[in-house]
Amino acid sequence: KVRWGKKEYLTAAVVDAAGIDGLNPSFDMPFLCPLTQKLAATKEEIVLTVLNGADVIGTADVPYSTLVESPGMMVTAKTSVGDKGAMLQFRVILRGLLLSPDTAVEV
Repeated sequence: KVRWGKKEYLTAAVVDAAGIDGLNPSFDMPFLCPLTQKLAATKEEIVLTVLNGADVIGTADVPYSTLVESPGMMVTAKTSVGDKGAMLQFRVILRGLLLSPDTAVEV
C-alpha cells in the first residue's frame, strides 16, 4: 500500500496459483499519485506499507524533504520491513514540480 497525504493506493492481492508463489510474492507495480499544489504544500512523507491481508508486516517512509533534495527528485531504496525477513525495494520519483530558488525545504 502507498499513502501520500490522504490518498491511498493498493496493489492487487496475490493468491496461490500455477506459476505464482503466494508465500513469497513479488510486486512490480507503478502508482501514479497526482500532485496538487495543496498536497505539495503539506510536505507530507510518502508511506509504503507491506501487508499480509489486513495485517501490517512493516512500513518504510520517504520524507518529502529527502525526495525533493535527491538528485532528479528520485529515491531508490531496499529495506527490511517487520521482523519476519520481508524486504521492500522501491523507487519514488517526483515529477512535475519545479522548485524555485527561494523554495525552502524544511529538514
